[in-house]
Amino acid sequence: MIIGLNFAVEYNAMENQKRILLIDDEEVIGFGFTKVLKDPGVELDYAQSAEEAMSFLSRYAYDAAIVDLRLSNSTKLEGFDCVSYLRLNQKKCRIIVLTAYGDNVTWEKSENLGVDLFLEKPIEPGIIRKTLKTFGIYDY
Repeated sequence: MIIGLNFAVEYNAMENQKRILLIDDEEVIGFGFTKVLKDPGVELDYAQSAEEAMSFLSRYAYDAAIVDLRLSNSTKLEGFDCVSYLRLNQKKCRIIVLTAYGDNVTWEKSENLGVDLFLEKPIEPGIIRKTLKTFGIYDY
């Protein structure tokens, strides 16, 4: 688990510019969500592994993160490492957890880590965009 690293975080020069991090190992989800979530006023970074996500998290401050919990073929829920890091280091980031493994234990752990929204897959990218709008990411 990587928590509490002291990296310099780059903030967007444009005050109104928003930044989202999508963390999911499924390319189809990455492609679909990227297409729907792209916007002129929003930067979107896409990571397919916890390691790649941590690289982004060490460089940028995020307004929102969409995190899949299982990021490999293992039974480990690596997404929780990313959620823990975000809560510790980027407290203003709104976190949406997406998982195909939505049991009560996973939901409770998400809630205890301060996740803003817990959703089970499959989910339409448009629903995520509407949710992000309520979080203030999109102006329209």
